Amino acid sequence: MSISETTLADNPETHATGRRNSLAAEAAGQISNIAKQLQATVMTAARKGDSFDQTERAVWNSVLQIGFQAMELFVAHQGDGDLGPEVQPENGKTLFRTEQPMATVIRSVFGTHTFDQFQYSAGK
Repeated sequence: MSISETTLADNPETHATGRRNSLAAEAAGQISNIAKQLQATVMTAARKGDSFDQTERAVWNSVLQIGFQAMELFVAHQGDGDLGPEVQPENGKTLFRTEQPMATVIRSVFGTHTFDQFQYSAGK
C-alpha cells in the first residue's frame, strides 16, 4: 500500500474506538467542565471587582487547559497508525510495521501529549 493513497477507511477499527473512545469522551468532558469553570471564574471576578490583570491571568490559564484537552481529543481521534504490515512510500522503499504500537510523545504549545501508535521503518 502506498502511504500517499491511504485514508481513514484503510484503518477504520482503530479510529476513536475502545480506549480511544474513552479518551475522547474524557477530553470532551474536560473541555466542557473547564469552559463552565471559566465562565464562573469571570462572573465571580466581575462581582468581586477583581482587576483586569488578575482576571486575564485566570482566563489565560483556562485557555491553556482547554487547548491541551482539545489536542488530547484530536489525538484520540487519530487512530493507531496501522496501515498494514508494510507500506510503500513514494520513494519506493518498503517500510515494515512494528509488532506492537509504541509510545509517541509530541510537545505542543499546550503541553506534552503521549499516545501509542504503530511505526514504520526499513528495518528493525
